[in-house]
Amino acid sequence: MKSSKLNDEKILKRLSVLPSFSIKQTLKVMNFTALKVALVINKKNKFIGLITDGDVRRGLIKNISITEKIIKITNKKTTVAHQNISSNEAKKIMEVNKIDHLPILSRNKELVGLFLKEQLLIRNYLKNTVVIMAGGKGKRLRPLTYNTPKPMIKINNKPILEHIILKLKKEKFNNILISVNYLKNKIKSYFKGGQKLGVNIGYLEEKKSLGTIGSISLVKNNNKLPLVVCNGDVVSKVDAESILKFHNSHKSYATIGVVEYEDQNPFGVVKSKNFKFQGISEKPIKKYYVGAGIYVFNSSVTKFFKKNSKLDTPELLNILKKRKKKVLVFPIHEDWRDIGNLKDLKNKVKNKSLKISNNS
Repeated sequence: MKSSKLNDEKILKRLSVLPSFSIKQTLKVMNFTALKVALVINKKNKFIGLITDGDVRRGLIKNISITEKIIKITNKKTTVAHQNISSNEAKKIMEVNKIDHLPILSRNKELVGLFLKEQLLIRNYLKNTVVIMAGGKGKRLRPLTYNTPKPMIKINNKPILEHIILKLKKEKFNNILISVNYLKNKIKSYFKGGQKLGVNIGYLEEKKSLGTIGSISLVKNNNKLPLVVCNGDVVSKVDAESILKFHNSHKSYATIGVVEYEDQNPFGVVKSKNFKFQGISEKPIKKYYVGAGIYVFNSSVTKFFKKNSKLDTPELLNILKKRKKKVLVFPIHEDWRDIGNLKDLKNKVKNKSLKISNNS
């Protein structure tokens, strides 16, 4: 049995049908992909069963109409495998069970791949660890944060932190560490080990405030791959994988995601020299880059930390510059919002019919 790895999520999507699809619609899916198989999933991408052209033929022989829903002839007792399965292990399972198709599921029973007799279609997660900074007290968001950690404030009935994690998962990041301190048990009890979201979640527990990036000193066994670090109060459309690729391709030691910020002076600015009027600018706008709260660091960056000692991000970056490490900036043009205060939070949801709450 020959196999090869293909990173093609589009094919998987084209192979997938909903239980409400008719047999006729499903046949069109099979014919379009020419793989003679369709995967039945629900709207949350949870796997239900598998249907082959043989199953369809057997249904038609039993006089089942092609207008009937596909769920009527779906094989719900399909043999499946975990997403970490190797090609050799998959081959053995298929040979023992005498099957031509082996769906691959996440721990959350989401469809992430399909092993065929001739090829492997699977979503490969990145092995890099992502650290989300979520230990702050969120003083600028009071009173919302008196009893709720800032990253647990809800937008559209989901905590900000959950929106961030789901976005990271979509970008193929699966290994996540959350740095916690203030009201940490509310975060830990909600996300636990990440099973609910189909990712692996661990925790960096600060015994005291370690600053904006000091908890990196608690990271263990980082597999020598670059670390992605992001703030737990930033909602954006920037693709973290793009920053990681930029970091790797430019052989950077540290990469800082930055956004252009406009600061408008509310007054007319008068220029003078030796008391003589030189000109006036009406409410001038100054543009400059600011940190976007997302970074990539080489794994050896941990040597610049003292365990359980406070360290802020600007201090770390200045240390790296002093040590002549290559530090680059990655300009972000996508939508970006820092929701560190009430004004920014309200602006984030303005005119978008989104609901803000701090209900646990």
